[in-house]
Amino acid sequence: MLDRLESPDGVAGAEDDDAKRVVVVRGVPDVPEAELLLYLAFAPHGALASVTVEGDREARVRLAKREEARAAARAVDGSILGGRVVVASMDHHASSDGRFPSSRPSPSA
Repeated sequence: MLDRLESPDGVAGAEDDDAKRVVVVRGVPDVPEAELLLYLAFAPHGALASVTVEGDREARVRLAKREEARAAARAVDGSILGGRVVVASMDHHASSDGRFPSSRPSPSA
């Protein structure tokens, strides 16, 4: 895991605020340099606190500020990372099929 900043301990509401600074990324390429690719994609949008690649091509990128996290999610969503299109979202609640709720219109609509 790449770490640059640590969140303050013992601050009221720090856990809730921390969650609002996390971008969930789906479709992360299954390559050894995945953390580095994520770092390079997100770094232009703000100070990164951590990049963690989890199982099943998912990652969590924590930024220093909530506004930076929102901007980064919008900028990276739909981009190509390591040859794969990634989905970046501030929505940490995926539906039961593991997909993010989409604000984009469905083709059948």
